[in-house]
Amino acid sequence: MQAENNHEMEGRLATVLLVDDEADVRRLVGRILLRTGYTLLEAADAVEAMRVSEEHGGPIDLLLTDVVMPGLSGRDLAERLAVIRPEMRVLFMSGRVDETTLQQVANFTGSFIPKPFTPDALICKVREVLGRQAFTSAPWF
Repeated sequence: MQAENNHEMEGRLATVLLVDDEADVRRLVGRILLRTGYTLLEAADAVEAMRVSEEHGGPIDLLLTDVVMPGLSGRDLAERLAVIRPEMRVLFMSGRVDETTLQQVANFTGSFIPKPFTPDALICKVREVLGRQAFTSAPWF
């Protein structure tokens, strides 16, 4: 059975680990993901994300992480989690779209979405990364 919104993974809703050091960004992005039907795990930084990953008993289908964060970067986090969860896909996001930021995610198996983004753009990119059809209008409201 294929879910109408194409966010179902093997009979269950996809689980997204959202990592961003800005609480307002986490709150907004989290709300968009939840309203679209994704299961949401959240962390404010890489250390907390590692703990959340360890404590979560089920699969994590997508790591949605900011690139630039205090402590470990989003790329460092993705590299560490890839060892534990090799099946997990990665979507990087950043409000800083400069050469340094793009170099941090270059040569890593992951995708990138620049901030700010619309809810539709976010959901389309998430679906694309999860290997699902990208829709032009997401039911996030």
